[in-house]
Amino acid sequence: MTSSGIQRWEEIQHGLQHISEAISVIVNSFLVFLIINKSPKKLGSYKYLMIYISDFEILYSFVDFVVAPFFYSYGPALLVIVNLEESLFNKPIAFVLLCSYSGFFGTSMAIFGIHFIYRYLVATGSLLLATFSTWKIVLWLSFPIFYGVVWGAGSYFLCAPSEYTTEFVRENILNNFNLQMEDIAYFGLNFYGTDNNGKQFIVYEQVVGIVVNSFIITSSLSTAVYFGVKTYYKINELTNKVSLRTSNLQSQLLYSLVVQTMIPVILMHIPVTIIYTFAFMGHGMGTICGIASITISMYPALDPLPTIFIIKNYRNYVLNMFSCCSAKYESENNTASREAAVMRQNPNLRKI
Repeated sequence: MTSSGIQRWEEIQHGLQHISEAISVIVNSFLVFLIINKSPKKLGSYKYLMIYISDFEILYSFVDFVVAPFFYSYGPALLVIVNLEESLFNKPIAFVLLCSYSGFFGTSMAIFGIHFIYRYLVATGSLLLATFSTWKIVLWLSFPIFYGVVWGAGSYFLCAPSEYTTEFVRENILNNFNLQMEDIAYFGLNFYGTDNNGKQFIVYEQVVGIVVNSFIITSSLSTAVYFGVKTYYKINELTNKVSLRTSNLQSQLLYSLVVQTMIPVILMHIPVTIIYTFAFMGHGMGTICGIASITISMYPALDPLPTIFIIKNYRNYVLNMFSCCSAKYESENNTASREAAVMRQNPNLRKI
C-alpha cells in the first residue's frame, strides 16, 4: 500500500471509530433510560448489572475516543500505537491511557461472566442471589475490574516499549506512517529477538503476558459458557413450575445475554487472536490490522441492541415510539394534502 493509501486508510479507520463511539454513547444512554423507566418489575437487582455494563461501554467509547489507538504488526512484532502528533497528551500520559484502553479490553468478557452467574442464581433460587441486593454487589462487580487491571498492568510492564522492538520497527513505521518512533506511544509484543550472533530467541516475558491474557479470556469465556448452559437447562426445567410471564422474561434475558456475549467475541477477540497468531508465526499483517481498531470500537455501539430488541418491554417501547412518530408524520402529510386539494378546488382562497 502506498503512503497516500495508508494515510487514506488511517482517515477511514479513525472516522469509523468516531462514528461508532458516538453511536455507542447514544444507544447505551438510551438503554439506561429504558432500564430505569421501562424494566419489568421482576427484573430486580439485575437492572443494576445491566446499567453497569452500559456505563462500562460508554466509558470504553470515551477512552477509545481520547486514546485513538491503531493496531499494526510487522514480522513477529504487534503494536498498539498512539500518534502523538494527533494526540492531546505527551508520551508518558498517552502510554498510560493506552494501557488503560487495553485494560478495558480485558474487562469486557469478564463482565458477561458475572451476568451469567447472576442468571444461574436466579434460575436456581440460590441464597447467593441476596448478595446482589446488598453492599456485596460491589464485590461481584469488582471481579471484572480486577481482570481489567491485570490485563492493563500486563500491557504496562510486560509489553512496554523496548529498545530492541523500537529499533526493529523504526524504519518500517517511518516508511508506512511517516512517523519517527519518538512521535508515537506504543505497547506491543515482539515474540522473537535476535542476539549479537544473529541467533533468534523467544522473548519470554512477553510470552508470560500472552499466557496471562489467555487465562483471562479463557476463564471469562468458560464461566459464561458453563453458567449459560446450566441456566438454559434450568429454565427449561422450570417452564411448568413458574408463570408463563416469568419463564418468558428469564428466556429473554438469557438469549439477550448470549447475543451480547457473542458480539465482543466476534468483534474483539477473534480479530485480535488472528493478528496475534500471524505475528507469533512471524508474519505481520501490516496496516490491515487497523480493522481490529474499527471492530473493537464497534463493540460498545452494537452490544446494547440485543437487549433493546429482545427484552419485550424495551422492544415494545421502541416500536410504539416509532409508531407514534410515523402516525404523526402521516397525519401531517394527510392534513397538507387536504389543504392542497381545497386550494385547487377553490383558487380564490389563495388571495385571502
